[in-house]
Amino acid sequence: MHIGCSNQEVRITIRVLNILRLFLILLVRYKHLKNVDNTLKNFGLKNDRKLNMLGYSIVLCLVMMSGVFAQNDIQTERVKFDKGTSSATIEATITGDQTINYVLNVKEGQVMNVSMATDNGANYFNVMEPKEEYVAIFNGSINENMYEGVLKKSGDYRIRVYLMRSAARRNEKASYRLEINVH
Repeated sequence: MHIGCSNQEVRITIRVLNILRLFLILLVRYKHLKNVDNTLKNFGLKNDRKLNMLGYSIVLCLVMMSGVFAQNDIQTERVKFDKGTSSATIEATITGDQTINYVLNVKEGQVMNVSMATDNGANYFNVMEPKEEYVAIFNGSINENMYEGVLKKSGDYRIRVYLMRSAARRNEKASYRLEINVH
């Protein structure tokens, strides 16, 4: 299994980590001021290790929550097969840090084939099992843009289409053709 993070998730996580770094620098500098104990006493606090650990824990929780906020920027589209068919073809375009989840409901034991043709070499897709946000059972940037597998769970699978971070930062555009077959 591979961790599948979109460009948007990576960008937000980097911003949060930079904010965390700045916060820690300020905290360390503030700790070295001569009147830090007096300031803490004014708030009824002691300058001790437990207090520092509590502060670090709060910041760590905020960093961990950043992935949840990043998910709000991912566009989701439900894939429906035409009556009597078990395949769909999607032609679309993404730009920059745009990410699209194509969601389809499938049953355990079915075989799913997904392939993508694109005009941008930094355009890929990941496949995620039902209820999974970050761990991909297939990562197109590692395994090319062709997936075939027997599905181990029933439910809504996500096919996440994205541009690699380097291309997203340059606000590149990718036109793609995504073919999905389930049997």
